[in-house]
Amino acid sequence: MIDRRGFLYAGGLSAAAAPFTAAAYAAPGASFPSVADFGVQPNAGSDQTAAVQKALSELARVGQPVVLPPGVYLIGSLTLPKACTIIGTPGLTVLRAKSSGPLLSGNGLGVLHVSGLTFEGAAAKGGTAMLSVSDAAVTLEHCRFSGAGASALSLDNCSGIVQSIEIAGTIGIGISAARAAALTIAACRVAACESAGIAVSGTGEDVAGFAVGQNHIGGCGIGVIADGPGVVTGNIVTGAGRFGLKLGRANGQGQVVAQGNILRGCRIGIGVASSGDDIMASLNFIAGAKEGAIRAFDGERLVGPDLVRQSAESYLNLMVAGNVAR
Repeated sequence: MIDRRGFLYAGGLSAAAAPFTAAAYAAPGASFPSVADFGVQPNAGSDQTAAVQKALSELARVGQPVVLPPGVYLIGSLTLPKACTIIGTPGLTVLRAKSSGPLLSGNGLGVLHVSGLTFEGAAAKGGTAMLSVSDAAVTLEHCRFSGAGASALSLDNCSGIVQSIEIAGTIGIGISAARAAALTIAACRVAACESAGIAVSGTGEDVAGFAVGQNHIGGCGIGVIADGPGVVTGNIVTGAGRFGLKLGRANGQGQVVAQGNILRGCRIGIGVASSGDDIMASLNFIAGAKEGAIRAFDGERLVGPDLVRQSAESYLNLMVAGNVAR
């Protein structure tokens, strides 16, 4: 039997969560109904909620993608149907919120593919996420979010991939993922989120965990919050007001590996839970961390020395090695 420290020294978590690709969709053709058939009008300046909702429901029911042409659509809260594909033109198809509620939300969706949409929120503090999804295999890509009052994107018990997402000016969290099951968050650009850029928590199920990699995060309260099982690798985080990375939780029983990240100008480079989740932090580059490159925390309190400068041997759940601090 390998004990917890044995696990950490043996190399920790070795498998990254693989993307789950949503079901392929057929390209729209002349024989397919379009959103215009349901009264959807881009750039109309009037409330398009009822028309877009009808298009979503009817097209998903017959297994057809919902293709939204370029333009601005003023909408309230829309309910996502099961096995839904929504396609816009990146940067040109805009869903503009008429209130502080969610723009798109759905529970128990099964499969969801969203691509090429721009979400513009009302920037009212509180409320719910602009795109909120639970219990689904997701492919979310090439979307933009701004003006979110809570999270821009909220996922619960989802697998799949979130990639090439841009988020700016969020009062809460940019991307929030709870009970992540084989979920990958990659190549996203997240800026100016008051709470955190990305917050993700793994699950103990057989097909479990997350991979957060190759993201660019700037000017957020915390760059990445993560508790295991999962991998945080190859991210660039700059100017975090508290932690560049905040890893683990005291009552956690998972594993978190943080490797090859670049953390610049953060108050603390990496925060690691002093108990709970097993954490390996190695081969990270940390520059300009005023209150320590790697610090243990207990609740909201920092404990112990900078673990880049001194040994982490006194913490049975930690392995800290090969990091560079400037």
